[in-house]
Amino acid sequence: EVLVEKNIKNIELFGGDALLRKDLLLKMIKFCTDNGIGTFFPTNSSSLTEETIQGLVDAGLGTIYLSLDEVPDIGESIRGVKRHFERVTKNIALIKKLRGNSQRPRISCITTVSSLNYQYLEELVKGSVDIGADNNMIRGISEFTNEAV
Repeated sequence: EVLVEKNIKNIELFGGDALLRKDLLLKMIKFCTDNGIGTFFPTNSSSLTEETIQGLVDAGLGTIYLSLDEVPDIGESIRGVKRHFERVTKNIALIKKLRGNSQRPRISCITTVSSLNYQYLEELVKGSVDIGADNNMIRGISEFTNEAV
């Protein structure tokens, strides 16, 4: 209720893995949706299931941010997760299927550019559009020195 009283227009729901408290996350999204507050949710896709995606769609999530830092050629060197690109691709298709004719949640891939993937940047952006994302956002690693990147 404080969000409504303070006239908050948008909120990003994140923290570690917010899906560890899926019950609370879905209630928060539903509350925001019911009160005209836009919702944004970032995830690396590792905890997304069809049931979870359906819950996010039903709660009225506004935008889902999916980390997409790798193409299959890179392998597991960035995220340390097997078949990360494949997982993101599968989840985008599932989100599109479950949202039906709606444009919500909007699907945005976020690519964090580093020394491990900068040479694949064009392929990552094109790949995100080809697999059905609504857009791709490019982010640099700003909290590290140039030498570390």
